[in-house]
Amino acid sequence: MLRSFFMSILLGTWKALDKAIRDFMSHSLTEVKQIFMPICLSSHWHLLIMDLEDTYFRHYISVSGVEYRAVTRRFVTWFTEMARDVYSIDMDSWPLFFVDCPQQGLIIPSTSCIL
Repeated sequence: MLRSFFMSILLGTWKALDKAIRDFMSHSLTEVKQIFMPICLSSHWHLLIMDLEDTYFRHYISVSGVEYRAVTRRFVTWFTEMARDVYSIDMDSWPLFFVDCPQQGLIIPSTSCIL
């Protein structure tokens, strides 16, 4: 179920995520320092951390690939718009860091995530 939920989001159907995030964001973020957002693409999980205290995004993934970075950039753009609409938080200038992580290697298909 989770895989199909996240895959539908990544493939362009953002309604489910939009509702979930808006429900979450209906609460105050005054005590929240970081938001951890797991993302699944092609049966592989990666992690986006939104640091509300230090104002940046960090992306962790144990396999390389431009598609993962593209999906992460797309999500950051969407989340930035959501934060502006719901909280009037301007995240447009927040940097997105792609953190160097140990890589899984070239086993295809690889299901041994090491994050």
